[in-house]
Amino acid sequence: GRADGLVVGEGAGLFLLKRLEDALRDEDRVYGVIRGIGLSNDVGGSLLAPDTEGQLRAMRDAYQQAGWQPDEVDIVECHGTGTPTGDRVEVSSLKTLWAEFAGTPGRCVIGSIKSNIGHLLTGAGAAGLMKLVLGLREKILPPQANFQASDPAMGLEGSPFRVAGTTQAWNVRVPGMPRRAALSAFGFGGINGHLLLEEWADSGTSASEKKSEDNQPVQIGPVDDEPIAIVGMDATFGSAIGLREVQEAILRRQDLFRKRSSDCVSSSGSVSSAVGAWLDDIEVPVGKFRIAPNELADMLPQQLLMLRTVDGALAGVKGTKSQSGRWGVYTGIGLDLNSTNFALRWAFDHDKQSWKSQGESGEYLAVVRDASSHPLTPNRVLGALGGMVASRIAREFHVGGPSHTISSEETSGVRALENARRALQRGEIDLAIVGAVDISGDDRHLWAFSDQRTGGVRAGE
Repeated sequence: GRADGLVVGEGAGLFLLKRLEDALRDEDRVYGVIRGIGLSNDVGGSLLAPDTEGQLRAMRDAYQQAGWQPDEVDIVECHGTGTPTGDRVEVSSLKTLWAEFAGTPGRCVIGSIKSNIGHLLTGAGAAGLMKLVLGLREKILPPQANFQASDPAMGLEGSPFRVAGTTQAWNVRVPGMPRRAALSAFGFGGINGHLLLEEWADSGTSASEKKSEDNQPVQIGPVDDEPIAIVGMDATFGSAIGLREVQEAILRRQDLFRKRSSDCVSSSGSVSSAVGAWLDDIEVPVGKFRIAPNELADMLPQQLLMLRTVDGALAGVKGTKSQSGRWGVYTGIGLDLNSTNFALRWAFDHDKQSWKSQGESGEYLAVVRDASSHPLTPNRVLGALGGMVASRIAREFHVGGPSHTISSEETSGVRALENARRALQRGEIDLAIVGAVDISGDDRHLWAFSDQRTGGVRAGE
């Protein structure tokens, strides 16, 4: 009950997945079976604060897909960051989900692996799933490290949930039903994920496969050939701003290449003629988006560029749009090197003694450090996260479905299109906002090109 913030951890988790029938055919050891995954994006709330409504949509989608009832789960691995607001909202979501089911108080264990290893951020969901899989294998309900007492404000007393302070046997609560677990992963920008996991009994068929025909779990099979239509577009490529200018450049065979306004000096000292399809700035009218001015100043350029481009694409849609709760966002991105700016600031502190040994004063170092990069603030944390490209779009246009950011170099945009196409064909969403963005004209990017090539740099954005 004394947690008041997160402690960051580092690590990686990996899982090998197969279709169940293939795993059984190949005589693999099956650690567990994924029965459902629900994904959503908050429509309410804020980029930093979670929202119960969005979390519930992700949870309910997972249970509908699996054909389960929530109270069939024995343990919920919570996102559980340790922040008072985040934890209370998450517990409130769970209590709302279970409200209609009567049963013994404390019948479901809740906890978070973050009390063991900290918050792995991108790897947090993998760590939580690993905990559940190991618990299934050993038939043990994992305890919560350092747990003393729950926060009274969460109201766990008399609820279906309890925190396990000690290791407990994972006994089957309902005869004939396999052990079942749930995992929540919630993040900045209002992204929500909920996964349902079930043990696999070698000796028989799981209870979820014995359900009647009219209550079968949703089986997602191979994607069919249903055609997917493109109904809106917009773009900015170099100095061509908007679809009209891009169209004219393409159809008129216009060359958008030009020299940068300043030379690019590589780490080897050579000066490159830096020719490319450069984007000098990104202009957005004041009040165009529901973003505070101080937030706009701290955003990565690629986030603002995608917001402006999505706005243009949606404005060009002529037909009737479906409810935005049934929309999804799929964005391909390249690394925006502005997200690494803070590393230089931190390097000054790390090398402070070395600088002082060369006669530099602490005041001088502070001035140089502040000139190199702004201090890290909550707005700048959000402004520097690559995944926020999709979340910004979802937030601005009230998208309630899943939002994905995909980075796989030159295939990022095609991968985003592939994922969106599959989601549409499966009926998971009704409209997909799909795009790709890269700000490749950063001097550091050009230096890398210059060091590996002879002659001038020729790059595009």
